Amino acid sequence: MKKLGLLDKAFLLTESRQTPMHVGGLSVFNLPRQVNEQEFLHELAAGLSNAQELQHPFGGKLKTSLLGLAGPAYWENDTALDMGYHIRHSALPAPGRYRELFTLVSRLHSTLLDRTRPLWEMHLIEGLQNRQFAVYAK
Repeated sequence: MKKLGLLDKAFLLTESRQTPMHVGGLSVFNLPRQVNEQEFLHELAAGLSNAQELQHPFGGKLKTSLLGLAGPAYWENDTALDMGYHIRHSALPAPGRYRELFTLVSRLHSTLLDRTRPLWEMHLIEGLQNRQFAVYAK
């Protein structure tokens, strides 16, 4: 087990439903030429889901004492990691502009991460105009 760092602990201690403290990143990509968007994203999700070894922090979940975050806290390997939970697929409503993308990402970002699981999510987002797709991770 790896000890939880001071910055991570501070973020978790100050987090609330009204003030999520996780960070997120959004990347937009052009689809490869002559590929079906849904098939491509399905294969991408399958490839990511089949990852065998995840480096810290992706394979670790939060472990605390009876004192919760007031006591010692550690990252513990999650031996029952469910990649299907962490890698998700979303579709934008038409017309698939950045406006719809940002609305979706705003909603996704506002929900707290499940502290009983490794603290990350990845969303593969289809339906952007101009044969683009997005990846949002938090």
